[in-house]
Amino acid sequence: MKTLLGTIPNQITAIRLMLIPIMWAFAWLELPAWIGYGMLVSSITDFFDGYLARRLKQSSEFGGRFDAFADNLVFPSALLWLWIFQPNVFLDNKLLSIMGIALYFAYISLGLIKFRQFANLHLYSTRIAAVALYFFIPFTLIMGQYNPYLFYGAITLFLISSIECLVVLLMISEFSDHLGSIVYVLRNRNIKR
Repeated sequence: MKTLLGTIPNQITAIRLMLIPIMWAFAWLELPAWIGYGMLVSSITDFFDGYLARRLKQSSEFGGRFDAFADNLVFPSALLWLWIFQPNVFLDNKLLSIMGIALYFAYISLGLIKFRQFANLHLYSTRIAAVALYFFIPFTLIMGQYNPYLFYGAITLFLISSIECLVVLLMISEFSDHLGSIVYVLRNRNIKR
């Protein structure tokens, strides 16, 4: 179903983009719990835009890039909100935090350099890590404190997915955002040889 503003999945992605300045306004007003609620809404839009695109057969290259663009604005913003309202998440876990941020920006940069686009691969590991982060970040902002066990679970999944993304980006010569996993890439590589 198309409208004048585009497809329904792209409109849902646009909602996620529109939430970002609203959540920054909540940050300016020092309302971290409201940012947390905004992140919950953002997680719902992140799930439904892709789900509806596949279900309604409205997947497109633009939609994939638009989704990646939104994701790559939400995630750094979420890190900054955590830093502003819960700096102990980073200060208590300096090495893991630096590793996570470095790996994230490494694979984003590699995608921009190699394929001239945000390289959100939508691997199974990235989906699992996104769920963990979309649980950890809002929970932390809403509760006003962080749970170390939730952090360790989220950062472990995030590190695994970031490493997998980096390796996959190094292995592929043509960009595709729905590769599944490194196993799929290796299997297809072996079949072509």
